[in-house]
Amino acid sequence: MRVAPFVLAALCFGGYLVIAAFRELTTLETVLLQVLGLFLSLFWSWREARRVGFRLGQAQLQATVRPAFRRAVSLYRAMQRAASNVVTYRQELQRLGRLDGRVPLAEADSRLGILEAQLRMQIDTVDDALEDWNDLAPAEVAAMREKLRNEYEAEPATTVNGTR
Repeated sequence: MRVAPFVLAALCFGGYLVIAAFRELTTLETVLLQVLGLFLSLFWSWREARRVGFRLGQAQLQATVRPAFRRAVSLYRAMQRAASNVVTYRQELQRLGRLDGRVPLAEADSRLGILEAQLRMQIDTVDDALEDWNDLAPAEVAAMREKLRNEYEAEPATTVNGTR
């Protein structure tokens, strides 16, 4: 922000006050002093309102972003658990050969493949949402991603179609 015009106006205003202390001002000088004071007041008020408004807007945005981001993370965790269950169920079905003796393995595997694909699409959607949140609150997103990474690395390894 440029301070030079404000400093120049303040010096002019101060000069008027010094002159007014030693002699009586003319009507024109008095009007100019009042106009200058008005512009300085308006400029300072506008500048401070912008600064305070920006800070309040940031605080309100962060208050809204944090809970919504945590909900997205909870959804992400739930979908990761569901994807892990798909892997577990597929392994169990392959070991049994048939589900309850009546469902062919290929059919059960096909159904689980569909479920897995749906979960992957939802995880991709959540990934996109987390990137959107990164634009709004990068520090919060970075901290939460680090926490998720640590939790993910602490879990036993599971694979879904060859990926962890």
